[in-house]
This record gives sequence, structure tokens and C-alpha cells, in this order.
Amino acid sequence: MLFSLYILVKYAGKDIVSAFMIGYFMLIGMDSFKGILNNYTFIGKYKEDDPESIKYPILFKDKKIFGNDVSLSKFDLICLACSIVCGLLYVATHHWITNNILGIIFTLFALENMFLSNFKVGAIMLCGLFFYDIFWVFGTDVMETVAKNINGPIKLLFPRKVVIESNKDLSLLGLGDIIIPGIFIALCLRYDFLKAFNKKTKNRTYGAVNEMFQRFPKPYFWAC
Repeated sequence: MLFSLYILVKYAGKDIVSAFMIGYFMLIGMDSFKGILNNYTFIGKYKEDDPESIKYPILFKDKKIFGNDVSLSKFDLICLACSIVCGLLYVATHHWITNNILGIIFTLFALENMFLSNFKVGAIMLCGLFFYDIFWVFGTDVMETVAKNINGPIKLLFPRKVVIESNKDLSLLGLGDIIIPGIFIALCLRYDFLKAFNKKTKNRTYGAVNEMFQRFPKPYFWAC
């Protein structure tokens, strides 16, 4: 992925790649906003599966795409509006705060939807990331070229000074360095939950199972 972006920047131009990346993040941002608003805010009451939620059909000549009716719920419209507003603010200002909002949302979306099958795969992935950083980040200019030339939310930016005069006053952290270790940490959390769930069901303490979703021992998660 990183090398592909590097080639595109070199031969297609950074402006085209940046525009594509911003558009991509705005589209995927709708689904990302949906998950975050649903899980962490009161707006989740407008879920698309809510029987009281009103469907707004999208007007097309055919009125169908790929054989299915196309419609948006209230919740979809809220998420779409949030995604568009945040994306337009980023396009208009390229401010580091709007960049970080989109980057964090995409990171949460990735952590919620990407899974590892077992710890062996996770260990191989982390070892691969180690050698990946050695070669692409420290051994070549690939990472630096991509990070500095693509104006897209593919990284988190942190100010070094109170007053920011240029991009040189910002430190950056690539989303890959958050997502890949985060997937392994999420696997540890799921393993802790599975162990606690099996223990409760084995002891037939079914009444405590519902409470376990909010409170259960997390030794592997904290150790990681």
C-alpha cells in the first residue's frame, strides 16, 4: 500500500493522489461516523433498523441500483451530513484538527472491522511491521515522501509549538503504526472476553453473563 502510494505520487502527481484520498476518506467516513455515533452518542437511537426510522428513497431514473431499492434512514442522513461537513472543512482548511478527526474515525473503523484469526498471525504481523519500518521508513525515502506529499488524513498530526507557522511545526504518526498494533491489542481483549464468557457458562452463572459485557477481567489486554 505504501509503495503503491509512493509510485502514484512520483508518476501521477501529489495533487491527484491527495484528491483521491480525500474523496475516499469522505466516502468511508459515512460508515465510520455511523458506527461511532451509534456506539458513543445519543444519536444512535436513529439506527437504520429502528422500526420508527423513516426511509428516504434516493431519486434515480431507474430507482434501483444492482437490483435493490436504494434508501436512506434518518441515521444515514445524519452520518452522511457529518462526513460531508468534516470532509469539506478539511478540504477548505487542511487544519491538523480536522485531519486528526478523520484519521481517528478511520482508525476506529479499522479496529472494529479488522480481525486476526489467532495469536500466531498477530505475532507474524508485528514482526512484519518491525522489518517494514526498518526498510521503508529508515532505509528509504518512501515513507517520508508519501507522508509529506499527500494532503490526506493518512496520519495524525501533533503541534510542536503553540503557534503553528508551517507544516514543519507538526509531528506526524502514520495510521498504520496505530492500526496494526491496535488489531493485536483488540485480539487480546476478545480473548479475555472469550475466557470470561466460557468460565461463566461453564459454572452456569447465566445471570452474570449480561454484566460481563461491561465488566470482565482483562489480563492479556493490560499485559499487551
